[in-house]
Amino acid sequence: MLQSSSLNELQDKIGVCQAQSTFSETNKPSNFTVFPNPFSDYFEIKHEIKFSEKNSVLKIFNMNGSLAYSCNPVSGNRHIVVNTQNFDTGIYFFMLSNKGIILEKGSIVKNPK
Repeated sequence: MLQSSSLNELQDKIGVCQAQSTFSETNKPSNFTVFPNPFSDYFEIKHEIKFSEKNSVLKIFNMNGSLAYSCNPVSGNRHIVVNTQNFDTGIYFFMLSNKGIILEKGSIVKNPK
């Protein structure tokens, strides 16, 4: 079991949970959904965020802080499917950013097969 201090250190390292968004409550993107969670072979993200394609990045980190997946979502595409068949069982952190600004972040869990 990962100790609380180790989890906090990992979160600080990858910047997922400690990062602050520049969105206020009035202009924060809405309708951001990640499902299923927990997942097995894939998970999906549905959103209504408008962003610049060249400057947008979806990153997924494992519990060790290593980058497990990264892509540049297509502008206008409000649905992202991430194939996770090669992911190990465990907890992952995701971060969607545009021009260095974190738009959404969170954690997801891969179930054993």
